[in-house]
Amino acid sequence: MEEGDNSVEQSAAVEAQGEALTRQGVGGLAVQIPPMQFPTQYDGAAEFKGTVDPLEVKQWLESMERVFKKLQYTYALKFEYAISLLRGDAYEWWKTIPNSMLEPPVLTWEDFLREFRQKYIPDAYVDMKLQEFLSLK
Repeated sequence: MEEGDNSVEQSAAVEAQGEALTRQGVGGLAVQIPPMQFPTQYDGAAEFKGTVDPLEVKQWLESMERVFKKLQYTYALKFEYAISLLRGDAYEWWKTIPNSMLEPPVLTWEDFLREFRQKYIPDAYVDMKLQEFLSLK
C-alpha cells in the first residue's frame, strides 16, 4: 500500500471517530460512542503551554497546519485537535474565552485562530514584521 493510501485511510478513520455518536443498540438501547482520542504528538504536532515568543507561536501554528493537511482534517477536527493540545497556562487562558467550554462546541477553527493570535501574537510584533516587509522594497 502506498503512503498516500494510508493517509487517506487514517483520515477516514479519524473522521469516523471524530464526533460522539448515539446509535440504537440491541433491544433499542442507545449506545454512546465516546469521542476520539487525539494523539498528543503526530508528525510535528506538539502540546502548546503558552509562550511570550510570537515566533514560537507562529511555528506551532505552522506545524499544526502541516499535520492537518497530512491528515486531511476538517475545520471541526482542527478545532478539537488544537484545543486538545493546549496545556497549562494556554488551556487556562482558553477556558476564559466566552463559549469555549460549551458541548457541543459552538466556536469554530476560525474563532480559535482569531482568539489565539490575539492572545499570543501582539500587535507590536505584527507591526514590526510589516515594517520589515515594507523596508525590503
